[in-house]
Amino acid sequence: PELSLILPGGDLGRWSDQPGYDGEATRPRTPAGILPRIPLDLLKATVAFVPHADLPAVALTCRTFLEVARSRMYRNVDLLRVADEESVDRCINLLASRRDLAALVETFACRTTPQSQNLGNTSPLPAFTFAIALNNMNNLSSLTMSRFDPALLFHTTFLLRTLTFL
Repeated sequence: PELSLILPGGDLGRWSDQPGYDGEATRPRTPAGILPRIPLDLLKATVAFVPHADLPAVALTCRTFLEVARSRMYRNVDLLRVADEESVDRCINLLASRRDLAALVETFACRTTPQSQNLGNTSPLPAFTFAIALNNMNNLSSLTMSRFDPALLFHTTFLLRTLTFL
């Protein structure tokens, strides 16, 4: 299965697009038994010092590092600087379809907010997909949106500390 990631700058990419990725055969293998002895909290603290641009490479080393790097990559999803609406749409679709990834999001910012009253429009970012993505972000603590729309936030379960409308 194809793995997705949010690249620096907020673009959505695929693991296979990363430099040096040549499929399963080129992934470095971790000797069995080494990582289970290292506490997950220590690995998370270590990965906190890795530059954001290097997180995809860290995630490719093994499943344990994938989990740790992915949690850091999805913690802060900032789509404010993403000019390509198709990239924003792919990110929202990913967060709507993958609850496990959306649950990692703690901070979300997006300047594109679809109209919830006009669900039949041809918008590249349908309102129902956006609402599902927000609903899946149950650990969200900071939200930045272009405008307030109660229909988009109606079924959400997160407890916000910060809410900003542009």
